Amino acid sequence: MIIVVLFMENYSLKLKPYNLDSINVKLYDDQKKFDFEKIDNALLNKVYADKTYDIQLVGKLDDVKSVSLYINGFEKESNYYNGQFDFYDNNKRIFIDNFGFVQISAVISYFNNDEITLYSDYFSVMIKENETSNSIRKIADYVYKNQEKLLFDGTMNSLDMSSVKKSEKNTIESQLKIIQDIVKEYSQSYRYFKTNSKFTLINNSVVDKYEKLNYVSPDTISYITQHPEELTEVQGNFGIYYNKKRYIPKNTLILNNKVSFDIYENQVVVGFLNTLINSIANLKSSIKKRILRFNETDVSRDGYKASAYIIYGETKKKLEHFSEQLTAYIEELNALLKRYKIILPVSNVSVINVPKPSHIFMSIKHYNRIYKCITKWYEFGIYDLKQDEFLLPFLANSQLYEYYVLLKLYNFFIRDFEFQKKDKFVYKVLNSKFFRNTMYANTYYFKKNDISLILYYQPVIYLKKNKVLNDVDLIRNTKLSMANHINQKEREGRFYLPDYILKISNNTKTNYIILDSKFSNVDTVKSWYFPELVFKYLFSLSPINKGDEIIGLCAINGKTNDDEKFTSVYTDEISEEYTPFANIITLTETNEELLEKKQFDILSKCFDKYIKTFE
Repeated sequence: MIIVVLFMENYSLKLKPYNLDSINVKLYDDQKKFDFEKIDNALLNKVYADKTYDIQLVGKLDDVKSVSLYINGFEKESNYYNGQFDFYDNNKRIFIDNFGFVQISAVISYFNNDEITLYSDYFSVMIKENETSNSIRKIADYVYKNQEKLLFDGTMNSLDMSSVKKSEKNTIESQLKIIQDIVKEYSQSYRYFKTNSKFTLINNSVVDKYEKLNYVSPDTISYITQHPEELTEVQGNFGIYYNKKRYIPKNTLILNNKVSFDIYENQVVVGFLNTLINSIANLKSSIKKRILRFNETDVSRDGYKASAYIIYGETKKKLEHFSEQLTAYIEELNALLKRYKIILPVSNVSVINVPKPSHIFMSIKHYNRIYKCITKWYEFGIYDLKQDEFLLPFLANSQLYEYYVLLKLYNFFIRDFEFQKKDKFVYKVLNSKFFRNTMYANTYYFKKNDISLILYYQPVIYLKKNKVLNDVDLIRNTKLSMANHINQKEREGRFYLPDYILKISNNTKTNYIILDSKFSNVDTVKSWYFPELVFKYLFSLSPINKGDEIIGLCAINGKTNDDEKFTSVYTDEISEEYTPFANIITLTETNEELLEKKQFDILSKCFDKYIKTFE
């Protein structure tokens, strides 16, 4: 049973899963953002994806007219009466098909027409370790590996942007390889630098015994004339002759050439080691802050595992391994720095970019090898941890599978089309509590000969023609929304938010295909989602331009109960060319060999015949 109690009116939320103790949770009048640094707290609040929940509103109920419940901004259709919630078709598994962390929100309407929205803390969604959890893990891995295709600007700058190229591919593994190569090069070159380091000779003037004088310089004569007290009388025909006597100084200024290793190249060799150690230590510190604190007792219980860990666990393990290796390299580099400081006593120099290509660096083998190591380090730059933070936002929303499908569609179309550009279009939706613009690029442009293809992710389709945005020339043609399954109560809407739209056009015509993704099995999509999708996207949308056509609807599901991958909702009596078509496609990650090829064959079956009509 879930009991929602609203904070402003002293309500509270009680979650009562089947066969488990209830959990009392407060609701707040402000929507808290998910704080990854306080993930420990969220892990303590557990909900179960496969368990049923009863819901009851407890508190001052006399003035409450109705309550709508949302999970991560998506409404769970229910009928509210006197604190109780009933769900359509007795579907009380309100967290099914959710993973990561979820937040429950409640919109409470009062009889005086006031309305408030309250929010819970975040809950960790627990799922069983089975085929579905394995699929989620692989879906997360696929999204992680293809993330650059989603980013509006995925470039990564080198440390020294003025003098080197930008790195083509930055990964944790490549950063470690560069550090390893630097450690190896310094270790192997130590013997050379100990015996063959370049140096300079500098004049060294000291006052010492006259017997050590080998060369009389002007400075020596000047010193003698200025220090007559050093003169002592001697016998013989040598020395300074004065007043019929001979004199020599007891001590005088002696000039010696002294070897100095404090040259620019040696300063760089030693200084870079010190700079490198500091850079790696800073990187290690940054990684430590980003490693989510998942403890085994937090992520597992009674055959269930925190789905957030399933999504982010591999990244966490990789970051931990990376941190351990950095610690080992810091120890090795500190030992090398100590040894190099002994053989190369030089001034402290901070090497913050690629050194000057001096003659010594360019012409002497071991110096050149060190120079190349330093150059490669600055060409690569410090590893951008944003890549490994990429999955974090997906832990607190329901978009992981949506982005997985987006990437599958992207990778499918670039096989035959030339990718031109991607863009992030910001849609303006007023007075919507739960609408959020996409995190990353949401418009992808492709072209093949005269065919233009645009793939939209989460576009907004409005009621009025003058609000058409981002070249989506469609409008919502009715305010009517599909009746609520419980109370058969129609609701008015102002816009639609399809997951994807495929716009195919040439010089003479434009066709649209609407796509929607659901992390559900085929049967659930057929019985629960598809009727509403057809109402919304085949009945309630219209092209603005004469001759444009909405030719079909495709629902893409992420769970599979069998080998069925492509489902048409029509009978065999209807020809394959019938439009608007309506299909269901299963796309998910399994251990099946050549999986993506089979998935692309299915997508070809769905799209190719309609694209070919433009050729």
